[in-house]
Amino acid sequence: MILPARKLHADTDLGFLRSVQADRGARYDVHMVGGGLGGLAVALLDALKHKDALLVTTPTVAELYGQQLRAVLQGMGRDLPMLVLPCREAQQQKSLEKVEDICRTAYQNGITRRGVLISFGGGTVMDLVTFAASWIRRGIKHIRLPTTLVGQVDAAVGVKGAVNFAGKKSALGCYHAPDQVFVLPLLLRTLQRGRISEGLSEIIKMAVIRDPRLFRLLEADGRALLDSGFETPADSGVEVIRRAILGMLEELEPNLYEDRTWERPVDFGHSISPALEARVGFGLHHGHAVAIDMAMCSALSAARGLMPTTELDRMLKLLHDLELPTWHEALTPELFDAAIRDCTEHRGGQPNVVLPLAMGRITIIGDAAFFDGAYEVMRRRLAA
Repeated sequence: MILPARKLHADTDLGFLRSVQADRGARYDVHMVGGGLGGLAVALLDALKHKDALLVTTPTVAELYGQQLRAVLQGMGRDLPMLVLPCREAQQQKSLEKVEDICRTAYQNGITRRGVLISFGGGTVMDLVTFAASWIRRGIKHIRLPTTLVGQVDAAVGVKGAVNFAGKKSALGCYHAPDQVFVLPLLLRTLQRGRISEGLSEIIKMAVIRDPRLFRLLEADGRALLDSGFETPADSGVEVIRRAILGMLEELEPNLYEDRTWERPVDFGHSISPALEARVGFGLHHGHAVAIDMAMCSALSAARGLMPTTELDRMLKLLHDLELPTWHEALTPELFDAAIRDCTEHRGGQPNVVLPLAMGRITIIGDAAFFDGAYEVMRRRLAA
């Protein structure tokens, strides 16, 4: 169920407080935090109490925010050790070796069973820290401080951690819920334009599967948010992030560990994209691969008479307006067929590909025969 979260210091709260509780006893809080790094430090100190902790981040985040956050914490009487992982080529760094680096540093810093790992960065760092936290002493707590838009609306608010293995994206992983997630939209202002764009892709996903109002907000203000790094229009930026996170939590909570069903609406955009990312050596940003996947599945839905052409046109226009791709030269019939096979293996024997019917309505296709000849159908529809 979705429960009221534990109240934060008033100066740090932007009005978004939610907790998630699952059958296996996992409970975690997701907060949208204001007040800049000072507000984030207050929230973090309140969550840590006197527990020992290790902050894990990347070179870019360390330079932009990590040292500043440590300085603010030191001014409040807390000295927090920090590990800087070399994750400039993010997806290529999602390896067991990096997880071992985190574990090694945690032990070197005396992290006890009551200790906490803190991920401060994008989805890759959160994946690695989650995996490490599940290993250390058979499981310790971890806190997420997402710095990317994909991280804030998607990667940070679930319970999974993963690494790439044998040429497959996120092939090894765990379910290990965070204790707290602190979302600070102010951090988005230093993101590169392309990283804002790819985060908008994950927000489009949520809009299409469940939230027509969110889609309309993106149509109205998405370009301005992209141009401004989510600073203007400010009210719209907060609402877009808030609605995307709330929608994701509502979708995830009933099936948090994916043990009740393999039919997941949030897999929209995540059927073809993993194979595409792996094919190009993880050189394609995740959100851009998701956008291509969404375009292909929307085109297929329209071609098969499930989605009105007017809705497909809205979808493709929004992707274009937000500078998101709808095709990649690495997409071949062989890659598409392999992606459907991978989905079938991963989703309990059925591909369970999510197709949109309209904004806020979807269907999930479990019959693999539906995708016979689908590649050419999609290709022609997108080229029309």
